[in-house]
Amino acid sequence: MKEIQNQIKSGNIKRCYLFYGTENFLKKAYEDRLKKVVIDPSFEMMNYLCLEDKAVTVEKIIDFCETMPFFSDRKLLIVRNSGFFKGSKKTEEESDEKTQSSDVDTLEEYLKNVPETVCIIFSEDEVDKRKKIYKTFTKEGYACEFKTPDEKDIIDWIVKNLKKNKIMISRATASYLIRSAGGELENLSREIEKLESYKNENEEVTVKDIDDICTKSLETKIFDLVGAIGKRKPDTAITIYKNLIMMKEYPGMILYMVVRQFRLILQCMVLSNTGEDMRSIATMVGIRDFVVKECLSQSKNFTVNGLKRALEECIEIDTSIKTGLIDAETAVETLILKYSI
Repeated sequence: MKEIQNQIKSGNIKRCYLFYGTENFLKKAYEDRLKKVVIDPSFEMMNYLCLEDKAVTVEKIIDFCETMPFFSDRKLLIVRNSGFFKGSKKTEEESDEKTQSSDVDTLEEYLKNVPETVCIIFSEDEVDKRKKIYKTFTKEGYACEFKTPDEKDIIDWIVKNLKKNKIMISRATASYLIRSAGGELENLSREIEKLESYKNENEEVTVKDIDDICTKSLETKIFDLVGAIGKRKPDTAITIYKNLIMMKEYPGMILYMVVRQFRLILQCMVLSNTGEDMRSIATMVGIRDFVVKECLSQSKNFTVNGLKRALEECIEIDTSIKTGLIDAETAVETLILKYSI
């Protein structure tokens, strides 16, 4: 990403970019930054096009690129989730493999001759680096993977964004914000905007500020619920549950999220007991490092056998709810009471 930042600052914009990975917020942010550099807003309608999913065809890509820009040096084309870099492009009619292969081959060849008057950004969730088109792209353009940031990077990002508006936040408080709002950058961006509106210049964000105005993610609320269960605090657990019901969360979904949290705690506990460190556990389980830290903290209130029993009972209750044998809201409340007393 530093390389793209340098290109934007210097104005040395490539003809083709490939943004790929799981962090859609960052991909979109860099799309917007490049758009500001490449496109004059006054002539955006003539010089900008965004194609997504089923609307993407090689013919449309080439047609746009071969048209000269209008009162501008360059045009900008953003292509999202084309599927070309996965080796096969799905269509509604499920085109045969030969047609798909032909499209990819045509695009791969065209990437070698993209006009200097255009900038193309391909934004993909997945790419197959073994494919010829990917290898061609790395020679002709610039490819950048946008990975999910770890907690340290997210904290740096929070501190930096608030600092732009002359608002301070400690790293510990930024960490609390992550745990409250969740680790998704898009959600955090909205909470940062709230804090910017709430605080005056040169003031510091506090934990109370976050509790007062920021919205806790559903995942965080479930985490708090399971935490109350583990600490044997039935009143707190039931209060959290009732609040979720008041917010129109379906009991079956709450049960599903509790099961997920139990499983994460169990997985982290078992892996930790075998000697795996936090970063390795995060990779193996597919969650962020700060979630592993919290799961390991909660695991102190449970046993392996206790979690296994709870999971088995959760599955039984889920089956009974789906078959109409028991009332969902009452069943989940009874389960919470049983394991929190």
